[in-house]
Amino acid sequence: SEAFHCDVPTAFRLPAPGEEFDLDRYPVFAPLPDYPTGLPPRPRLILTPERIEAIRGDIEHGLLKDLWPALWLSHGESRPPQIDAQPASREHSYALVWQALRWAVLHDESSRQEAIGWLAGLSAQPIGDHRDSLVCTEILSAMALAMDWIGKDLPADTAAGARRWMAAQAAQVARAAQAGCVWWSDTWLQNHTIVNTCGIGLTGMALADAPEESLRRIGLDLYRHALTAFRKSAFFQPPDGSTPELCRYAYFMTECQLTFFEALRSFSGEDLYGDFARRRIDYIIQQIIPAPTEAGDILNWGDNSRSNWPHPPTGLLYCLARRFRDPLAQGAADWLVRRGVGISRNKNWLIPLHRDPSLAPAEFPPKDGSLPSSYHAQDQGLITLRSAWTEDATILGLLCGPFQGHRMETLADKDMGAAHRHPDNGSFQICVGSTYLTVDPGYEYLKSTANHNTLLVDGRGQVGEGNTWLNVNNCLNREKEPLGIVAFEDAGPMCQVLADVTGAYDPDLQITRYQRRIVYQRPDLIVIHDRIESALPHEYRWLLHTDPADRFGEIRSGYWRLQAAGAGMDILVLAPRAEALCHEVRLHQITRSRFVGETRRLDLYNSPPHKTAEFVVVLKILRGEDLSVSPLLDLSLQQGPRQMQLLGPGLKLAWPAGNDTDQ
Repeated sequence: SEAFHCDVPTAFRLPAPGEEFDLDRYPVFAPLPDYPTGLPPRPRLILTPERIEAIRGDIEHGLLKDLWPALWLSHGESRPPQIDAQPASREHSYALVWQALRWAVLHDESSRQEAIGWLAGLSAQPIGDHRDSLVCTEILSAMALAMDWIGKDLPADTAAGARRWMAAQAAQVARAAQAGCVWWSDTWLQNHTIVNTCGIGLTGMALADAPEESLRRIGLDLYRHALTAFRKSAFFQPPDGSTPELCRYAYFMTECQLTFFEALRSFSGEDLYGDFARRRIDYIIQQIIPAPTEAGDILNWGDNSRSNWPHPPTGLLYCLARRFRDPLAQGAADWLVRRGVGISRNKNWLIPLHRDPSLAPAEFPPKDGSLPSSYHAQDQGLITLRSAWTEDATILGLLCGPFQGHRMETLADKDMGAAHRHPDNGSFQICVGSTYLTVDPGYEYLKSTANHNTLLVDGRGQVGEGNTWLNVNNCLNREKEPLGIVAFEDAGPMCQVLADVTGAYDPDLQITRYQRRIVYQRPDLIVIHDRIESALPHEYRWLLHTDPADRFGEIRSGYWRLQAAGAGMDILVLAPRAEALCHEVRLHQITRSRFVGETRRLDLYNSPPHKTAEFVVVLKILRGEDLSVSPLLDLSLQQGPRQMQLLGPGLKLAWPAGNDTDQ
C-alpha cells in the first residue's frame, strides 16, 4: 500500500494491513545507533569548516555582503537583556546562536565573550519543567550548537557547567517523553515533538566527546532517543511535503527538523531527508502571496499569522536548496530576503547558516512559465490558484481535507499533530499583490467555524470546534463521510475545483451532501457554487470575512463592493432563487484571537429552513486605488439540466449543474 511506503532507508516501517512485519528486510527501527567512531574535531554540527569558509566568502563578495549588516543590526535591536535572575526565553537562545555563529565565522572576540556570558547564565537556570518544554529545548539546541561552534575556545569551567545543565535538562524532557507522561510524546507531526526532540538530540551529539564518562553515556542515551524518534517521524511525514500544521507552525517544526537532519549528516553521515522534504519546497513556495512583505507573506491557514516573524520560509528554502541542489528554491529565498522577508529579529541566523553560495539561484519568479500557476497538496487537500507569477497577481487558496491528511486516515486513529488546524474545511482565501481581500482569523484560542469563509448549519460549525485546540480526536471518532478534494483541473484560462465538505459536519445534522465548486476564470473572476442537502431542514449560512478597515458598500440587493489598498472585489449573489436568500453585513468579534480580533462578515442565509440549499456567488477582483470608476457586473445565470452558464458581455462560463463528478 502506498500509504505505508517510506523512502528513508533507516525510518520506522509499518506493514500494509493484513501483512506481517518483515523484520529481516524492514526492521521496525534501524539498529540502535552508537556514536560514530573517529569523531571529527569541532565544529562538526552543521557548521563544518567547509561551510564556515563558504559563509565568509558570501559575506565578502556574495549576497550576504550587503545583507549581513542588516541581519546583525536586527539582532542587536531585538537582543534580549542579560538573564541575571529573570527566566530565560527563546530570545535568549536565538541570541546565543547568533553570537556563536559570528565567532565561528568571523572570530569576533566580543561575540565569543558574550556567548560565554550567555552560556554561563543559561547554565545557572533551574531545570525546566518537562510540561513547559519548548523554551528549554530551544535553549538546549542553542547551547549544543554554541558548545560545538566555539569548542576549545570556551573556558573549561563554562563548558563543564553547560554540559551538566544540558544533560540534566535534556534527560528531564526525554524521560517524560519515554514514559508517555507528556501529551506530545508520540504526536509525530506536531511541532512540540520535533522541537523538543531536536533539543534532546543536539545535546546528545554535543556530549559525544565530553571529558566526563558519565556525561558521554547520558549523551549517547539522548542521541539514541532522538534519532529513533526522528526516524519514526520521517515515516509519518505526508508524502506531498505538506503538514497538518499547514504553514507557520509547520515552518517552526521544519526549522528544527532540518536543523537535526543537517547536524546528523555532519555528525554521523546518516541522512533522514526523504522525498517529503524535497516536495516541501513546492509546498512552501506555492503558499507565498504574489507580493510578500515582512507584514504578510503567505496564506495563513490554521493557527498562523500573516507576519513572517518568528518563522519565515527563507531559512527553510535555503536549507532545502542546499540538500537537493535546487536552484529555484535558492532563487525564491534570495527573492524573499531582498524583499525583507525573514531578515528581522534574531531567528535570521538561519539565513547565513543554510545558504549555499556555490548554488547559482534560478530567476524567481521565473518568467518562462516553468513554475505552475496552480498547486494541489493532495494529502491535506490544499489548493492554490494564481493568475500569474507577478507581483500584482491574484492568488486564491482553498482548504478541504481530513484534519490530519488522507495518509494518516490509514495509519493512525489518534491525534498525531493537527491541534493547530481549524474547523475550516471548504474555506477560501483571496489575496491580490500584498492585499488580503478575504481574511483568515489566524491564531484562534477558541476554534470556531464562524470565523472562516465556509458554511454554518443552524449556527453550528464543523466538528472539532469549541476548544482552545482543535479537537482532533472528536474529528476522527465519527462516521466516515466524504471529505476532501474530489476533482481539480487547470485548463489554462479556467480552473475548476470540486471539494466535498460533507464529512466536516456533525452526523447529528444529517447532512447528506455539501459540495463546493470553485470556478476560476483567469485572471480575476471567481465563481463559488455550493449545494447542500440534508435529511432535516436547516438554516444554512454562507460566510465571507473581510478586513473591517476596508470599505464595504452595498450597491444593490445582493451586490457589494469591497475596497482595500490598491485592490478590491465585487461580490454578486446569483443563486437560483436568489430572492429567497437573506443577508447580513456586520462586524464579527473573533473570541480570544491572537492576531485578528474582528472581521466584517457577510452572511447569506435561507429563511425559512430547508432540506436543500444552493449558493452561487461571483467574485470579481478589481485593481487600482479609485474603484468608483470600475464598471458594475452585468451577469446572468442560466441553469440547465446538466450545466450552469454564467453569461455577460464577452463572457460565457460553464460548469456542471450538479456537483457530482460524473456530470
